Amino acid sequence: GQLYIGNRVFEAIFDAMNGTWKKIGARPNYGAGTSVYDASRRGVWSIHRGSILFTTPAIGKKWTATGAGIDGHSGLAMTRDNKLLFWNGIGMVHTLDPETREWRLFDWKREGPKFGGRVYSKWAWVPKYDLYVGYADYKSGVWIYRHPKGRKGKLVNTTSIQHFLNKAATGDSVTVPPGIYHA
Repeated sequence: GQLYIGNRVFEAIFDAMNGTWKKIGARPNYGAGTSVYDASRRGVWSIHRGSILFTTPAIGKKWTATGAGIDGHSGLAMTRDNKLLFWNGIGMVHTLDPETREWRLFDWKREGPKFGGRVYSKWAWVPKYDLYVGYADYKSGVWIYRHPKGRKGKLVNTTSIQHFLNKAATGDSVTVPPGIYHA
């Protein structure tokens, strides 16, 4: 089999059968580096400061994104429908759909922990029970989260209008929702 290895400087695939290494990319030398394997896309998502990076063995870095749910300290996991799910350690859960680059917010602050910290990799999906287990701070303890089915959450700004432009055909008018976007 093969093993994905990543550290603060590089990412590589180690082939245990042949004893060989294949460097597949360089990592930004900052941020949390929290990562999760995406089986459906056959790559690794990782958080670095205010960005998320997707890396595959075949092509290296595929794309980066910024957005509402990435603060460099968030927990990162996959959802049952192949979206990314971020938890800030308190009551904010965000999802990112990599196909549409759409960010959504699930605000649970009245029900979530009162204290939270840097979640990093202490946030995991347990597919057998379709729930998440997370730990953000010794004051708040362990939390269980079940992501709602059929509920979309509140659409939040992505800081970029590029996805609106990508959907438009040549000559089309583009409607950008209210918000502030990076030019």
